[in-house]
Amino acid sequence: MNKRATPRLERLSTGSSSLDQILGGGFPSGSVTVLMGEPGSGKTIFTLQMMFHLARQGNKCLYFATLSEPALKVIRFMQQCAFFDASLLDDRILLADLGSIIRTEGVDAAIARVRDRVEREEPAFVAIDSFKAMHTMTNDPLRSRTIVYDLAVNVAGWEATTFLVGEYLPSDLD
Repeated sequence: MNKRATPRLERLSTGSSSLDQILGGGFPSGSVTVLMGEPGSGKTIFTLQMMFHLARQGNKCLYFATLSEPALKVIRFMQQCAFFDASLLDDRILLADLGSIIRTEGVDAAIARVRDRVEREEPAFVAIDSFKAMHTMTNDPLRSRTIVYDLAVNVAGWEATTFLVGEYLPSDLD
C-alpha cells in the first residue's frame, strides 16, 4: 500500500495560545475569514492584536480602514493598548484609509486599491475593517456576492491570510 504524506497546512498564530490550540495552530495561511460580531464586541482589537503579534514575528501586515473608523483614529485608539509598538508602524504594519475612495469613486475603486497595494506590499496578513461598510455601499445583493467572490479569488493568488471584519447584529444573519 502506497501511503502519501498529507501536506501540513501552514497556519498563522493569533498570539493567543488558547485560541491557537482551538484553531489547530492558528488561522490557515492564505485563508479568508469573516470576523463578525456586534458593534463593540472586540473585532478590531482582536484583529490589531493579531497584526502586532505577526509583525513582531517579521510578517508584513496591511490594515484597510473603510467607513467605520478612519485609520488615524485607529492609531490613536490602539496606542492605549499593551500590544501597541510604534516601531512596527510603516515598516511591518501598514494602515490605509479607503473611506474617501469608497465615498467618491465607489466600492470597485476601493477593491482595486486593495488589490494594487497587496500586490505591491506582499503582506502575510490583510484586514479590511469594516468590510460590511463596503458590502452595504453596493445596494445590490448580487454585486455584493460578486465583490466577495472576486476578493476571495484575489486573496488566493496573494497567499495572504485575510480578515473581512464586519459589525453584524444577530438579525443580520437571518
